[in-house]
Amino acid sequence: LSEIPSSPVDPNFSNTVGGSTRRTVIRAAAWTVPVIALATAAPAQAASRCVNKTNVTALETGTIVTTIPFAGSGTPPVTATLSYAGYGGWVGSPTNGTVQNGPQGGMSADLKWIKFENEHANSGSGLNVKLVFSEPVTNLSFTLFDLDWAPGNHRDAVSYITPPSSSARASELRGDGSTASPWRKRDEGEIPSTSLNGNVKLNYTGPISVVEFKYFQYLQNLGGDHNQLIGLSDLTFDKCL
Repeated sequence: LSEIPSSPVDPNFSNTVGGSTRRTVIRAAAWTVPVIALATAAPAQAASRCVNKTNVTALETGTIVTTIPFAGSGTPPVTATLSYAGYGGWVGSPTNGTVQNGPQGGMSADLKWIKFENEHANSGSGLNVKLVFSEPVTNLSFTLFDLDWAPGNHRDAVSYITPPSSSARASELRGDGSTASPWRKRDEGEIPSTSLNGNVKLNYTGPISVVEFKYFQYLQNLGGDHNQLIGLSDLTFDKCL
């Protein structure tokens, strides 16, 4: 991830199955993992139809949210918990898990996103992320922003635990998202935050209620005092009524 803006670049995406400036490192003996609850309410009308649910613009910037309200006013709501836990020496920054303003990852300025940031970023450190819905949903998708490579500091990598039905990675990324070949930047160099070139989108046809992936440091033989981050946003799914 880079803090240097540039004009958005449209990458060539491929369908497959399957960032960051240095900040002051704040060390912690242990990191308590927050839980983010996402909620969507179904429209009151009883109808045999599916409606798309997404609303990240309602999140309060700078907070670790507990509830995200989606469009609709029916009850009971569909809820999902987003939980995450570091491993291998992961040290979450003070803003890890917080809501950030766009633009990021070349997306629109009004699209807010959730930050995952490792202030230690030694080799072998990473974050397991888990999303659990209270009931199965269909056509679930979300985008991970700004997987890049700063030589000697970090090389972002993401692999799925729950295999997606399909995925779309930017042309500057490589890999199929598996453990053996995680999504990661093809060549050395950071990607400006205004560029789409470090993004990967995961799609789940469903019905599905649990999705897991992991984000980690891909470079080998690194000690601490490094920094890496990615973002999650553009979360959407269908709620069938």
